[in-house]
Amino acid sequence: MEIQEQSLTELDKIFNNLTNYLKGESEKSTLRENWVWLQMYATHLLRLPNTSTSLQSSLKIKSSIEITGYKWFTPMLRANQDLDTVSKFFFSDVFDKMTSLGNGLQNYSTEVTGEDSVFTLISSLVKPTDGSVPDPNSALDILSDLKTTAQQNASLAGDIKSNLTTFKAKLEKVNPNLVFIKKQVEKDDRTSMTTINKLNGGVKINGSIKHLIEEIRKDHEEYISDLEKAGGAAVGGVVFVCIIGPVGFVAAEGFAVYYAIKAKNMSDKIESLEKELDEANEKIELAVTVQNVVKTAEDSLKDLIPMTEMAISKTTYIQNSWTGIVSSLDFISAKVSSSIKMKDGEEKLAAINAIVYYMKKAQQKWTVIQPLIDEMVKDPYITVDPKSQTISEFFKKTKEASLAQ
Repeated sequence: MEIQEQSLTELDKIFNNLTNYLKGESEKSTLRENWVWLQMYATHLLRLPNTSTSLQSSLKIKSSIEITGYKWFTPMLRANQDLDTVSKFFFSDVFDKMTSLGNGLQNYSTEVTGEDSVFTLISSLVKPTDGSVPDPNSALDILSDLKTTAQQNASLAGDIKSNLTTFKAKLEKVNPNLVFIKKQVEKDDRTSMTTINKLNGGVKINGSIKHLIEEIRKDHEEYISDLEKAGGAAVGGVVFVCIIGPVGFVAAEGFAVYYAIKAKNMSDKIESLEKELDEANEKIELAVTVQNVVKTAEDSLKDLIPMTEMAISKTTYIQNSWTGIVSSLDFISAKVSSSIKMKDGEEKLAAINAIVYYMKKAQQKWTVIQPLIDEMVKDPYITVDPKSQTISEFFKKTKEASLAQ
């Protein structure tokens, strides 16, 4: 039959595309995973500090005056604000529409599957099995409604694709700013990776935290030894005492004073080293925090941009599928309209049988794919409250919560 040759081939193509879209056979990512990842990164970007006060607080910068000494602070703040705006655009103009697209797919599949489906109704109208009079005009009305729904979903997919493209462009616009910020951070010896590596260095690296701790430990041992040799008490200051008496007595007293003074000097050195250690800990805390903020934004965009490209590809699949469904419905409608004009006979019966056959095949295709649709679009919103500081930790928690749903 002509309808089988032309339309059933197109039907197979449509459902191959739908299956690919849902299962991610070409991109190695299912529809649900794609939604989870996009939400995850967009949500994480929303949690970047995007006000001067919040950024200052998160970096533990003590005063607004101190901020002026960091050339990277204002560019970082602006980049975070841009990423916040982009992420809000994703949720307002992309994600809600994506869930609507999924719901539309699910609603349509529900309507055209099962014994009481719309396709069954169309078949019964063009070829009644209960002895009633055929009503092809009502079948055309139903086909017209199905076509309208398919067109709306195709249009929605087009809007999503357009907004995803805009979203990607906005992300790419921020990228050069992150590169600039990274350079500024590396130029600052208070926040550079060189500084972090030095402070995190081994015991033999002069100025490292481990080196300072080891110096304090050794000096403390020497301090205790000096105290013991001085008779158990430290001298509050340098005191020169002339002692007249037996030589042994003078020597003993001089020995005690010497070690008391030595202990006092060692105590001062330890105090200075402890202050230096506190400053080193503050410095590495600032440097690591700054580097983490930069890395979070960098890592997010590095993964989010290709994931957005993947989402654009998937949306193209669904748009093409809906467009194909519209074409198929047009084709069937034309066949129904043609059958109305035909006189009763073998030609008309063949046309009607072809229409019924197509409806049956379409219903079977939708029935097979419906469980996959239901699985992919259920619970699309991720509700994990990210408390972790790194994108990898956040990814792990979010994915675990998603898969547990």
